[in-house]
Order: sequence, then C-alpha cells, then structure tokens
Amino acid sequence: MKLNLKIISLLIVIALNNCVFLPDYSNNFKKYPAKPDRKTISVTKPESRFETFGKNFPYTFVVYQIEENLKFSELFSEVKETEGEYVLTAESIDDKYGDSALDVTYNIKLEYSLHHKNKLIFKNTYEGSGFSKVTEHFMSGFRARLARERALQVTINKLLDDLVVLKIIK
Repeated sequence: MKLNLKIISLLIVIALNNCVFLPDYSNNFKKYPAKPDRKTISVTKPESRFETFGKNFPYTFVVYQIEENLKFSELFSEVKETEGEYVLTAESIDDKYGDSALDVTYNIKLEYSLHHKNKLIFKNTYEGSGFSKVTEHFMSGFRARLARERALQVTINKLLDDLVVLKIIK
C-alpha cells in the first residue's frame, strides 16, 4: 500500500514538473471591432467601396439580391430592392450563352435604374461577358453558371463605377 502511494505521489510530482503553463497571448493580438451591419459589403469590391455614399442607399441589393439569384443559378429578369428612399432595379435585356467543346461563354446586357423618392435619377445599360474553361469543372452546366456570374459581376462593377464617378449619392 505504501509502495502504491509512493508511486502515485511520484507520478503526480513528475506530471506537475512536466506541465508547461502557457502564458495568455490573447492580449498581443489587435482586436478589431465587429461591424454592426452589412451595408458596406460588396460582392465584387472591397468593403471600403461604399463609405462615401449615403446611409439610405440599398447596398443590400448588391449583397443579397444578386447573390441569391446567382445561388439558384437563375439570371433575374427584374429585381427590386427597396430600402430607405432609394429603389434600384435591374432588368435583363439580352442573354447569350455559347458552349463550345472546351469553353463556355456568356454575354449579358442589363439595364439598371436608380430612383430616389419615386423620381428616376440614373438609368444606364451595361454589357458584360464571362467565360469558363473546361479545366474549372467537368460539368458544362456548372461552367455556364460560373461564366454567367462573371458576366454579371462585370455589369455590377460598371454600375458601381458610374455611381462613384458621377457622385449621384453623397
């Protein structure tokens, strides 16, 4: 019995001597504040893209509506987002899909309209094209979706660039 107690106490001493107590390094890392809302996030541009715009502009149009349409692999014919005083609409004018033996191409033409308090303040048509190579995925349908997403992102980038350059919303 004494031998068992000595062995157990020896094992406890060895275990305590071999323990390494790690210091708390969490104070060394910079803590970034969490963003309370997603209004500054864009699908196609960095987060600082919209900081100069007004608070009522529907950033969620870019973030949620277009993502949802791409998620279900259906190009929207008309999407309206009403948040605050602004209404942004997008209408599909022309969709062209080309499938060769290796690559998939997609060309689209969209008309974006921005209304402020039921008054049209901006309207323009944008064209975009995208392609997907056979090395990206073996299924033609998936490659077509990639090409369509890329073409849509081109039109979104052009729209956002125009809104920034024209300083429509301050």
